[in-house]
Amino acid sequence: MSLMHRWNPFMKKLVSTVLISTLLVSTYPVAWAEGGSGFISSTQPQQTLIDRPVAIKIDNGGNMYVADYGTHRIVKLDANGDFLTEWGGLGSGDGQFNYPSGIAFDNNANVYVVDRQNHRIQKFDSEGNYLTKWGSVGFNDGEFRNPANIEIDGNTSIVYVTDRDNHRVQKFDLNGQFLGKWGSYGTGDGEFNRPYGLAIDQNGIVYVTESENHRIQKFNTDGTYISQWGSHGDGNGQFRHPFDIAVDNSGYAYVSDAQNNRVQKFDLDGTYISQWGSLGNRNGQFNFPNSIAIDSSGNVYVTGANNERIQKFDPDGDYLDGWPKGTPSITPNSQAFDKNESGLHYRDINVTLEEKGHVLSGILNGSTTLIEGSDYLRASNTFTITKEYLATLSIGQNVLIFDFSTGPQLPLTIDISNSTPIPTPTPTPTPIPIVIPTPINPEPPVTGVDVRIDGKKAAAEIVSVTRSTQDRRGELVIVLNQGKLAEQLASVEPGAVITMQVNSQADAEVYLELSGTQLEYLSAQQIVLELQSSKGIYRVPVQAIDLQRMQDESGKPITMLQQLQVRLGIGDAEETLLNVAERAAEENGLTLIAKPVHFTLLAYLGDKQWELMNDRFVQTMIKLPESILPAQVTTAIALDQDGAIRHVPTKVSTIDGNRYAVISSLTNDTYAVISHSRTFKDVQAQWAQSAVNEMGARFIVQGDSGGLFHPDHDITRAEFAAVLVNGLGLKRAGKSLSPYPDVQPSAWYSDVIQIAYEYSLISGFEDGTFRPEDKLTREQAMKVISNAMKLTKLKDKRAVQVVEQLLAPFNDANEAGEWARSSIADNLNAGIITGRDSHTLAPKAFITRAEVAVMVQRLLRASELID
Repeated sequence: MSLMHRWNPFMKKLVSTVLISTLLVSTYPVAWAEGGSGFISSTQPQQTLIDRPVAIKIDNGGNMYVADYGTHRIVKLDANGDFLTEWGGLGSGDGQFNYPSGIAFDNNANVYVVDRQNHRIQKFDSEGNYLTKWGSVGFNDGEFRNPANIEIDGNTSIVYVTDRDNHRVQKFDLNGQFLGKWGSYGTGDGEFNRPYGLAIDQNGIVYVTESENHRIQKFNTDGTYISQWGSHGDGNGQFRHPFDIAVDNSGYAYVSDAQNNRVQKFDLDGTYISQWGSLGNRNGQFNFPNSIAIDSSGNVYVTGANNERIQKFDPDGDYLDGWPKGTPSITPNSQAFDKNESGLHYRDINVTLEEKGHVLSGILNGSTTLIEGSDYLRASNTFTITKEYLATLSIGQNVLIFDFSTGPQLPLTIDISNSTPIPTPTPTPTPIPIVIPTPINPEPPVTGVDVRIDGKKAAAEIVSVTRSTQDRRGELVIVLNQGKLAEQLASVEPGAVITMQVNSQADAEVYLELSGTQLEYLSAQQIVLELQSSKGIYRVPVQAIDLQRMQDESGKPITMLQQLQVRLGIGDAEETLLNVAERAAEENGLTLIAKPVHFTLLAYLGDKQWELMNDRFVQTMIKLPESILPAQVTTAIALDQDGAIRHVPTKVSTIDGNRYAVISSLTNDTYAVISHSRTFKDVQAQWAQSAVNEMGARFIVQGDSGGLFHPDHDITRAEFAAVLVNGLGLKRAGKSLSPYPDVQPSAWYSDVIQIAYEYSLISGFEDGTFRPEDKLTREQAMKVISNAMKLTKLKDKRAVQVVEQLLAPFNDANEAGEWARSSIADNLNAGIITGRDSHTLAPKAFITRAEVAVMVQRLLRASELID
């Protein structure tokens, strides 16, 4: 049986984009002595950066030990978050790390660190002095493949390690002597699919989280299975990639539910108690919480991998503290209010508060505390001072104080005036009847566009809006004011996200128009444009718009960009495509669960118009009905005018309480969100059953007319190209003919081979042929998957590892062609493929249809394109 298993990376939320600030703590510079086994500390303070905290543990003194994946260090902070010491650095020497991902303490305060991508455990004293290590890459006892976490039983001094990619738990003594193991790949009791977090209660019971089976399992110390809880979903007691677990002394377990951006609390039998958290950067919100720890007082500490911070809560989830503690701010910090009810300034005042780790205790006016709900409203980090409250303030300058439990007070200055005219009595004239004609097709009012830059409200003048009422639905067009735009971006770092949220009728089609000059300017600023309407969200990194292809399509040099117009938008599907969707539902037994939406990205130059392509995967999102749960969403499909449907990579995310189907594509199309299941008769109880059926439900793989998949048949080169092209949701990028003489235009595989060729996924042989009916070897398949990893940017997300180190466990690695060795290493490093057994890579063997289905599933998951 093949040992290919699913890979789950750290998954980032793809919707609400935040300009991430680096976690800063006061520190002193630390230089490693030669050899890396000690350090020399100076006394000059500086700033230490915690770039990606992925693990945390609290010692008996309340000190925090943080594993920083971004800088490959362990950082020790005191209970107030002040720097104490640090050690590590990228490398494979003693005391160095390549992805530290777990921390544990023994009864002598020694520190044990999981050195994940060096496949070992290192042991230090409490100040970071190196003591010993054990482990290497492999499948044997005491060897690891990407170990994830570590825990030590204080009563028995047994060390437990989750050996993630070997799908097992291993036991050691404090010196690294192997004691035992349990677990293997699977979904049954006592089996694992990527075990991650560990916890041990006072009775020695071991709790293990599984990121891919989305559950918690309980074991005795010898690995005997006791029970489990959890399943995939976002309901109470369900998980979406639970990465860590911690158990307190009161009999409660806390789980970091990473992709649901929350912490869940259970009793030790798995009974759900409560939860807290949501996606965001406010105190108490998370962006992929991945590690959790408990101090001696029962307080809960959570690290956020994607917003670089640590938060501290009481056992009920009430926020207590957090790091970093930056300087809080209010934007804007001065406002004006006019008591004249007919004037322009008689309105609520909105301000944005950045807490930066501090806790707001209230808003003060002198000694009086404003009442939330009447005097002011709060939505995330936006505060609205109501006009009803403002009307009670005295004329002149008023100062409201935002008061924090720690940190500075922030003033909000409000100038109050009253321009209400004093009425002059006038004679009452005899009224003259006025007949007001009823307008024909009155234009609905434009309700406006809210513009935010990195989440902060921008000046209204940054855009102008027009609305056409040519048809029933109407068309709303947004144009950026270049001068105001440049002013707003002057103080913003490159890579800012400009969000334009349209607050208008649900049936309006919404477009953003850009000039070529603006496109060039925004691209240089690395801007991401996000257009939001009631139908969905269109999120485009401007640099993803392929300017070179634009030049090729237009036949004009890039120097003529000032004459170019670009339009991106969100609108309804054409009637013909609605018919395509309905026919597809009827013919394929699928359910349409959201109305199809069309996403547009067009360029205009003179009388020429053409569709633009992206040079990377771009996200479009369709809002789902409230009644639809994530488990009901299979995927989205692209609808073509010729009646064809095409899978596009899709997953589900929750934004501001609304669920969206997040679609990743290189093109712009009309999409329908569907629910669909597929069960092939001959994969029941087969090792790849889950992957094959999921890929079938997504229309990535096909069976024969009798409902059979033939999982153990070798796959052909043409079939492999089809599976990969379908999985990535690709369509023709150009109009060139196939370069291969043995690929005839009439053949079923002509288009998929052409697409694979256009995207540089697969190439032919030295004699110029493609040989579509030839079988594909495992090393050839890994070469193609490695090419696909470039397209999905997966290579950019993985730490580089030495090829020979990755191939070392396999006795037949020397059989691989020199041309394939780096690609095989890419696949092993990303978890896309493993050996056919612990020491056999079989590079020259033909690859089966089942293996290919699993490989493509893992590629899409590792690339964060599907759940």
